[in-house]
Amino acid sequence: MIESYRITKIKPFSIDEDIVFWLAFLFSDGSINRNYLAAYQKNYPVALDKFISIAKNKIGCGISEVSEDNGCRRVVIRSKPLVDYIKKRFLI
Repeated sequence: MIESYRITKIKPFSIDEDIVFWLAFLFSDGSINRNYLAAYQKNYPVALDKFISIAKNKIGCGISEVSEDNGCRRVVIRSKPLVDYIKKRFLI
């Protein structure tokens, strides 16, 4: 029996000020887990919107979940290739 699955990739991207912002936001207001990344923001929703936009447009990963609890928004990106890249690149 062969199982089918969808392979997800990230787009090749060059490091520019948007990517640096995205990484800084992730490291300051986010978490990196085994198979997904999450970012949280309560006071600066524009910053979280910019984080989402960069993830979609420059990195090429989809947003899996956006939720809100007591005014704090949470964004989840489920991408094992992206998690692996960040862990290897930044020795996390």
